[in-house]
Amino acid sequence: MKKKILIITTAFAPKNVIGAIRITKLVKYLERLDYDITVISPELDEYTKIDKSLLSKEIDVVKKHTISQSDWFVKMFLKKRNVMLQKQSASNYMTKKQNENILKSLKALLFTYLQFIYTIIRNLDWKKNVISFIKENYVEGEFDFVLSSYPALGDHWAANWVRKNKFANTWFADFRDPINYETNSTWLKLKINTSFQNRILSQTDYATCISKDLFKKFNSKYHYKLKFLPNGFDTDDLDKDLLVNNSVPSNVLTFCYVGSLYGGTRSLKSFFKGLKYLIEQEDNIDVNSFKLVYAGSEFNELYKQASQFNLTEILEDRGRVSRTESISIQNTSDMIIVVTWNTIKDQGILTGKLFECFLTQKTILGIVNGNLPNSEFKNIIHEVDGGFAFEDASLDYDLDFKKLTNFIYDKFKEKNEFGILKNSYNNKLENFDYKNITKKLVSFIND
Repeated sequence: MKKKILIITTAFAPKNVIGAIRITKLVKYLERLDYDITVISPELDEYTKIDKSLLSKEIDVVKKHTISQSDWFVKMFLKKRNVMLQKQSASNYMTKKQNENILKSLKALLFTYLQFIYTIIRNLDWKKNVISFIKENYVEGEFDFVLSSYPALGDHWAANWVRKNKFANTWFADFRDPINYETNSTWLKLKINTSFQNRILSQTDYATCISKDLFKKFNSKYHYKLKFLPNGFDTDDLDKDLLVNNSVPSNVLTFCYVGSLYGGTRSLKSFFKGLKYLIEQEDNIDVNSFKLVYAGSEFNELYKQASQFNLTEILEDRGRVSRTESISIQNTSDMIIVVTWNTIKDQGILTGKLFECFLTQKTILGIVNGNLPNSEFKNIIHEVDGGFAFEDASLDYDLDFKKLTNFIYDKFKEKNEFGILKNSYNNKLENFDYKNITKKLVSFIND
C-alpha cells in the first residue's frame, strides 16, 4: 500500500516565489517514487504572481486543496497590504536608511512591528481554516506523515495539530529558513521568534534545514531531530524552453542579478568596486566593457549602490519578471551574481538563486556580505567549481580582492577570445539535484 503524506505549505506551485520551488520539487519527485501525496496551500489572490513553469504532470495528479483566509481578514488586512506592496516591497518599508531623520526611522520601526503582528494574525487565521478543512474531510490515521514547510508559521502550527490529533503518525517540520534570523530583527521580535521555533522543535518528530551552518540557529537541545536537506535544481526544467539563448555575440561581459536586495541588506558594492578598479587599471577595459542586467523590484537600491562608483550606465532594468523570464535572463548572461550574507549572528544563508545557477550551469560570481568569513555559501560554489565567491569579511581582504579582480579580468579576456565562457562545473553538482535530494528525504522517512 502506498504511504500517504500530507504536505502543508504556504508556498507551492504555481505561486511565483522562490520559496515555492523547494516544496514543489520535493512533491514532484515523491509522486514519482509512488507516494500518495495531498497538498494543502493558501488560495491565491488577484495580486499573486503565477509561474506555470513549476507545474508538471506529477503536480497535476497530486491531490491539492487551497484554503483561503477568512473574509474578515481579507477585508481588514490583506487587501490594504497588497495595495501598499504595489508601491514598494515590504523590506523597503521596514528598512531604516542611512542619514534618515528620526521620524522616518520611527516609521520604519513601526512598520516592522505592524508587519510582525499582521503575520502572526494571518498565520493563526489560516491555521484555523486548515484545521476546519481537515476535520471535515479526513479521519484519524488518514496519513502516515505530515510535512510542513516554513516560510510561514501557520504551516507548522497546523501540522502540529494534525499529528497531535492523530490524523498523521509522524511530523516532519521543514525549515527552508530558520524563524529566528537576527539580521534586520529587533530584540523583541527575536525573542518571540526564537520561542516559536523552540516550541515547534520540541513538538515535531523530525526537522530538516537547508544548510549545515543553520544548525547553529536551532536550540542544541533539539539537534538530534535535525536533518540536512539542501535546496537544489531540477534538470527537467531544461526541457521547458526556459533556456532559449538569444544573446547577440559581443565583447561585452554581461552580468545579471535577479531577485531582492532586501532594502540594501544585500550589497553589490564589492563587485562595483572591482569593476571600477579594472576600468582604472587596464588599458583595454572601459565602462562599455560591462553590462549588469537587473530583474526585481529594487532597481533604485541597485542604482544607488552603483552610483557610488560612477557605474550606473552599465545597468539595465528589466523590472519584476516570472521565473521563466528570470532563468532566461540568467542563461543569456555570461555570469550570474548571487549575493548573501554571513554574520556571527546569522550563518548558512543559501539563497535559492544559487541553485538556479546550478541549473543553467552559468559561471557564478558570489558576494558574501557580513562580518564572518568562510561561509558555507562560498565553500559550496568552490566545491562544485561553479565560479568565484568573494567575502566582504575576508581575513586577507587585499589578497582576495585581487583574486576577485583577476577572476573578472580573466573572464573578460575569455569572453573576448571565445565569445562565451566555458562551463567548469564538476560531478559534485549531482548532490544538489532534486531527484537525489528527494531520495535523501525518503531515507529519513524510512529510517
